[in-house]
Amino acid sequence: MSFRNYKDKIEEGDTAILYLSNNLYAIDVRPEMKNKKGEIVENVYQTPFGALKVRTLIGANYGSRVELSKGWGHVIQPTPELWSLTLPHRTQIIYTPDISMILLQLDLVPGSIVIEAGTGSGSLTHALIRRVRPHGHVHTFDFHEHRSKVAQEEFQEHGIADFVTAKHRDVLADGFGEELNGKADAVFLDLPSPWIGVPHKFEHWAFGPHSRRTEDPRIGLSTEGHSKEHFYMEGNYTTANQQTDHDPAIALIL
Repeated sequence: MSFRNYKDKIEEGDTAILYLSNNLYAIDVRPEMKNKKGEIVENVYQTPFGALKVRTLIGANYGSRVELSKGWGHVIQPTPELWSLTLPHRTQIIYTPDISMILLQLDLVPGSIVIEAGTGSGSLTHALIRRVRPHGHVHTFDFHEHRSKVAQEEFQEHGIADFVTAKHRDVLADGFGEELNGKADAVFLDLPSPWIGVPHKFEHWAFGPHSRRTEDPRIGLSTEGHSKEHFYMEGNYTTANQQTDHDPAIALIL
């Protein structure tokens, strides 16, 4: 539960980051694990510098040096930025530079209610949770059932499940649910065709930098009856009017 609060000591059940010769590894701090045969065995993490017996981390200080069988490293507390660099990839992810721009443009503060689709590997979700807690909440959706289930399990393991609701849902087809109508301070869509979601009315919208599209997302927006300012941005920090060699992404706030 080391994502929830900063602390000095590593506890069983934490996710710790092993820094080893400019490489980062996320470690589930549990003394035992289940192997491929379903047997309970000692949790030994293998690295290029030898083995780390994970049980030796319990009770150690975050930031301290740890011994491996063929070297040593340092164990540090996870942050959303470090998690983005070490998480198991279920999809392509958004990294810290783009996340920073997204959080800025969404104008999120502690207490904000934000909607995200799709959840993917949870990289952005962790950053959103940190920004809006302790009194805000993230509602995140993914059309892929397994990805949504794994994300829910990760949020629970990281001790941040009470700040996020993760659901399996195709939001472009089915919307976000009546219970969220008029409740969101911001909406972020990282989807193949995010502009399809515009008819699902919210006061604030954003479309993500991993979106793929074939036509200008601004086409049709004026017909939706929106009167507030809107814009879209490139995932590599170009402006909306600059030309790029890749499919541009969009960010829209109304």
